[in-house]
Amino acid sequence: MNQVLFIIGLLIVLGTVTSVLFTLVLPRQPVGLERITLVVNRVVRLGFVALSRLAKSYETKDAILAPTAPVALIAQLLFWAASLTLGFGLMLVPTEHSLSDGLLQALTALFTVGAIHLGGRENTGIDIAVGAIWVVIVALQIAYLPSLYNSYSRREGLVALLESWLSWMIGLLAVLDAGAMHLALAPSTAPSQARLCLRMGFTLMNRIAGSMGWEVDLDPDPDGPIALEFAEFEQAVTMLSSYGFPMERTAEEAWADFRGWRVNYETVAYRLADRLTAPPAPWSGTRRHVRTGVVEPRRPPQRRPGGAQPFTYERPPVVIPARGRRAARQAADEELE
Repeated sequence: MNQVLFIIGLLIVLGTVTSVLFTLVLPRQPVGLERITLVVNRVVRLGFVALSRLAKSYETKDAILAPTAPVALIAQLLFWAASLTLGFGLMLVPTEHSLSDGLLQALTALFTVGAIHLGGRENTGIDIAVGAIWVVIVALQIAYLPSLYNSYSRREGLVALLESWLSWMIGLLAVLDAGAMHLALAPSTAPSQARLCLRMGFTLMNRIAGSMGWEVDLDPDPDGPIALEFAEFEQAVTMLSSYGFPMERTAEEAWADFRGWRVNYETVAYRLADRLTAPPAPWSGTRRHVRTGVVEPRRPPQRRPGGAQPFTYERPPVVIPARGRRAARQAADEELE
């Protein structure tokens, strides 16, 4: 029985070390044991999402969800510590003759505060291994944090250029839609970077979705359907025309090309926006955990010197979609009308 516990403990330790290596040293699309950290992240996220349901406004909800990523990092460290304690505790059972004593010895060795031997003979080799592995894990995590901070700073700097959206996901979706509209409406004047931007954008989304274990269609049908309706696209084209954007095609002529571009990223973008509880901006899908509907971005009016009226900011209108019995009643009323 002791040998079986030793083998189980050794497998737990090896699995934990493998998870650490492929999370901090060789990050890639997780498979097998590498998906353990995803489970930890999902548990943390679900906890914050449940807590955020108490908020009545999106701003409060966003403030509650903001610490999700830092807490997930701490949760990963705690999970790895618990796994190593359990694994080495099981490996110490043959010498300690008790699981509780083995766990206590592994715990004290893990945090390098010494070792406790309540019974049985000492096992210096395991004590050293416990402390050494944990020191390496903490060192890797500390070395990993600067890259995270740098990436976060660069991302936030770019998001700040799209202040109306307050989300990197919505900002990325807006940039992709802008590139797709330019290529569809005025292909001869569209810069070569527009195609590159679109390609890089939806490839990035697909990789993020793949790392989360989602199934992604890497070669969608250009004539396939999209959730965005032509009426919404036509409204955007009309707005661009009012601002003087030079167009070579009408909305009807450009719709096929625009749809051909958007089919590459719309499904994944909507799912990621919902998963991240991003602001419910137009053209970004629905949110399961947000009570309000689509919120239009703030667009300050273009004013010029000479008698312009002062601008007073008004909160964009919020449409609260009907749900449950209310939705059925509303549908019935519309049919009667």
